[in-house]
Amino acid sequence: MPKYPLDFYFDLFEKGIFPEVVDYVLYTSDNSKMQRPKKSPTATMLHINGLFYLNNVPDYLDLTLKPGYKSQTFSLTKGFMADLSGYMNFADYLKDNLKPRLRTAVKSGIRRLELSFNITYRVFYGEISQEEYDSLVNSLYHFILKRFDELKEENARISEWERFHQLFLPLIRQEKASLFVIYDDGKPINISLNYHYDKIFFYAIPGFDIDYSKFGLGHIMLYKQIEWCFQNKYKHFDMSMGDLDYKRQWCTNDYYFERHLIYRPKSLNQSILAQLIVYSTQLKLYLKSKNIHLIYHRLIRLLKITKPITNKEITTELGNIQAYTTPLESVELKEYILCQIDFKNEKYSFLLRHLYDYLFTHQLPISDLIVYEIKPNKEYIINGPTTKLKLVFSATQPGDR
Repeated sequence: MPKYPLDFYFDLFEKGIFPEVVDYVLYTSDNSKMQRPKKSPTATMLHINGLFYLNNVPDYLDLTLKPGYKSQTFSLTKGFMADLSGYMNFADYLKDNLKPRLRTAVKSGIRRLELSFNITYRVFYGEISQEEYDSLVNSLYHFILKRFDELKEENARISEWERFHQLFLPLIRQEKASLFVIYDDGKPINISLNYHYDKIFFYAIPGFDIDYSKFGLGHIMLYKQIEWCFQNKYKHFDMSMGDLDYKRQWCTNDYYFERHLIYRPKSLNQSILAQLIVYSTQLKLYLKSKNIHLIYHRLIRLLKITKPITNKEITTELGNIQAYTTPLESVELKEYILCQIDFKNEKYSFLLRHLYDYLFTHQLPISDLIVYEIKPNKEYIINGPTTKLKLVFSATQPGDR
């Protein structure tokens, strides 16, 4: 069986190489030729002699091999991308691909975000200092941790974070990667690490501050980055593998990552073995289509003696206490023993999500917001120009106590 597979996709974006056996690559959308990398991988005897796997080849690229090599192709997993080559401008892409409700929501989110906060946008593509890079990547790391803690899910990127941290700085400086950042008054609230190759923009590692969730920061980042791609004449905005709602909402089409079995047809041994591998793989794919693999894995789990899995406890300042809001109409603040607080102080960070939700709903700038603490309870008054809310942190609904 072939060993030591190469990874076409990630070798291309992370190392700027593709295998020596590849003569040239075409974009299937318009048959234009992809720029060939300036450097080549170390050619091992294994790869020169053939019979190896080339994994993760997106099917929107057409690989032509050098004379003397042939390939058999298998579809692996689905990816999602926005093919920008068929559109004259960003407005046409939005009109043809985003549902009217989403287009309206994204534009409203941008307008409300810029109304409520001092928002700025920046792209790091070429120049960035070590200090700024370290700070932004550290912020992105904590955005992802906090987001996936909230979802009670694992994120595969976290286990590779040290590698990513070392990888991206030189790529950004060589214009082979970028950092897109949205700032609120100089503080990063949305960050995306991306790969670039030729005219492909690979949306790789995004993250945002969940305190601003109401504004739809993920969609705003996609909007800004695809707009940038049109301004800089990119063909493809690649969202890669993983079937997620936002990818279906923004993609023009899906595609498949393929595995290519590379071999020399003039070698009788390789030709016979290649055919055996083809039949074996086709059988596995057929069985997988019938969900046989799921039955197999269930049987394996039943046969194994496993320890019970306990839920990871997520501890916060407020533990399992919930937040409840009550509108206050025509209530005089003097009825309460109040103390105005600086809600931007770190010790009140647990309030921010609720305050930002209030700003979004009432379409207010943050400068219009005053917050009072009701002594001695953990209760707060959110005081806006026209409306007031009482915010209570409690294990039970306030009316149930």
